[in-house]
Amino acid sequence: MLEQARRRPWALEPQHAIADLLEGLPAGPWDAIVSALAIHHLADEDKWALFARVHASLRDRGVFVNAEQVAGPTPFLEARYRAWLAERTAALGGRMGRGAPRFA
Repeated sequence: MLEQARRRPWALEPQHAIADLLEGLPAGPWDAIVSALAIHHLADEDKWALFARVHASLRDRGVFVNAEQVAGPTPFLEARYRAWLAERTAALGGRMGRGAPRFA
């Protein structure tokens, strides 16, 4: 993904860091902080500490993406989340369904 970002004519040289989630974050501020399939392994108190560090490390209007694969706690909430995701995806110009990127 980093290589694809570098090939885009409008892209700035992306900076990235790989770090232990229990340790301090690399010096910011950052435009975006992304974690995928990792934070759910932390104890709850470690998650809250990490979220505080992330918040303190983001620029104004920076974004934090926690990409996890988790099911809703009930079938109703799972269905509601999927409906919300489809609505937001459409509002942003995307689509869900056959041939579209899948969110699971």
